[in-house]
Amino acid sequence: MKVLLTGHKGYIGAVAGPILRSAGHDVVGLDTDLFANCDFGDATSDIPGVRKDLRDLTKADLKGFDAVVHLAALSNDPREISILSSPTTSTTSRRCNWQDSRKRRG
Repeated sequence: MKVLLTGHKGYIGAVAGPILRSAGHDVVGLDTDLFANCDFGDATSDIPGVRKDLRDLTKADLKGFDAVVHLAALSNDPREISILSSPTTSTTSRRCNWQDSRKRRG
């Protein structure tokens, strides 16, 4: 299964990516690289990634993926939590549902 893993360079994504790959999934990461100079380990180095803000994700970006594991978030910045949490998750979910319904129709 081809999986888009948002926040693949973050606290949880850095661990989830290798777990998904070891389960046999084809994983592609999506991260803004906001903390590019921080390192949570070597685990993400072999996962191909797209440097893009989740808020700029389009339907075209989701083409070809079978699943999205959404782990992207900004931590420790209370001004940004509401911006990235509900509205962005809701928008991403709608785009995924649109892509899934197109895939089912053929």
